[in-house]
Amino acid sequence: MSHLPSRASIELPGCKSASARALVLAACGHGTRALKGLSDCEDTHFLKSALETWGAKFHAEEGTLMVEGWGGCPPSGPVFLNAGEAATNLRFLLALSGICDGEITLTGSPALMMRPHEPLLEFLRDNGCKVSWVKNGPAPCLKVCGGALPSGEWKGPGELSSQFLSGLALAAHARGGVSLLLPDKIASSGYFQMTEDILKSFPSQAVDEGAEFEVPADASAATFFLVLLAIRRSRLFFTRAWSQEHPEAQVARWLLDSQILQKKGKEFSATSEYPNTELEVNLDPFPDAGPALAVLASHLPHGLSFTGLQRLRIKESDRIDGMVRLANAVGAQALLEGDNLLRISPHSAGPKPGGVFDSSGDHRLAMAGAIAGLEVSQPDCVAKSFPGFWSELRRFTES
Repeated sequence: MSHLPSRASIELPGCKSASARALVLAACGHGTRALKGLSDCEDTHFLKSALETWGAKFHAEEGTLMVEGWGGCPPSGPVFLNAGEAATNLRFLLALSGICDGEITLTGSPALMMRPHEPLLEFLRDNGCKVSWVKNGPAPCLKVCGGALPSGEWKGPGELSSQFLSGLALAAHARGGVSLLLPDKIASSGYFQMTEDILKSFPSQAVDEGAEFEVPADASAATFFLVLLAIRRSRLFFTRAWSQEHPEAQVARWLLDSQILQKKGKEFSATSEYPNTELEVNLDPFPDAGPALAVLASHLPHGLSFTGLQRLRIKESDRIDGMVRLANAVGAQALLEGDNLLRISPHSAGPKPGGVFDSSGDHRLAMAGAIAGLEVSQPDCVAKSFPGFWSELRRFTES
């Protein structure tokens, strides 16, 4: 096991999830709003470009993005919007299309357009919007003739993804006069709670002149370095704090509670010994952490059992398959039992295989492969969420 006595400092990007919500709310706002610390990832750039195409106005001032909003519902179509590879972008834009007069055409990467969006599309159709799929080049497009979503009560879908509900909550805020009825169970409910928390910083119908919103650091990005810290038995601190309300902040707390890591002040460090029993983790609250924790599982004496896997197959790639392949690539053993239990533990014999780990173009798998010490295919895909990942990884490993 490698020992790194010096302390590394890691610069995390702005939270991608918070950036998306803040951009939409600022675009829907009245007056000009200042956004600080936004993520600089590809997903954020695509969303900003789509909102700008739709009529929001942006200009940068010394690390701050000034946003002049629409003053409520988006301007009338027709307009063509590209969500890039982000399901968050597409689902937020779809919900906004329902309160916009005229035809809105939305597209994204072929993989994004193949992901499940039907619960939100059914909501739009059931409430008077016309929604259709149209073939247009390499990826299909969605055409929405909206302006039909009424005031009053909206009963939102909660299955598959909380992004459907978050998109509708943002649209309801812009529309005004809407009460969003929540289902009994919300998938990855912490992300919807994030939406509700951020909404409080953007009061409806208020003029936002001079108001500021600061985006915290990305807790999802921190997970990869916390796992690497545990593997390398080192110590580090983050120069920028993440929100403790972010769903993936639970990962850091789980690592501390499991006595894999310890924290003193702002410094995280590895403990002297790993737990001497199999650990368990439910990924449902933070599914994006699965690949990184698969790498950790391969180093724990008795491994990890994962539950809450339902949504991992419908991410940017099939992440259950990716976690199994990651384990195999580092010489660990992975056993999938049914649809909702995966056990990963170190293999007792044999060298770990060589070669290049296939990231499937999935940013989370690429970063997980990197902290496992593997060469990964399509390394540039990390720009989807963390453009500075490779430089921060070098900063850690060379410290």
